[in-house]
Amino acid sequence: MPIRIIKKAENFSEKKLRASLKRIHAMPKATAAAVGAVKKKLHNNMTTLDIRKTVTGVLKMLDPKAMKRYLAFKKK
Repeated sequence: MPIRIIKKAENFSEKKLRASLKRIHAMPKATAAAVGAVKKKLHNNMTTLDIRKTVTGVLKMLDPKAMKRYLAFKKK
């Protein structure tokens, strides 16, 4: 029988999001737009998936190459 693991909830960190976007070499304009979009949609119990979808949408329009790197990025 599979065992379910519940991840620890944590507060949103703009610094962490900016660092992720810096690691994938997103353009500064795209980074600012992505952070702004996430902050506008931010709400309690927002999931990481919701944040990733928002960031991906912005990057798709402003920096498609960075979007591909963002989707392929795995936390080490």
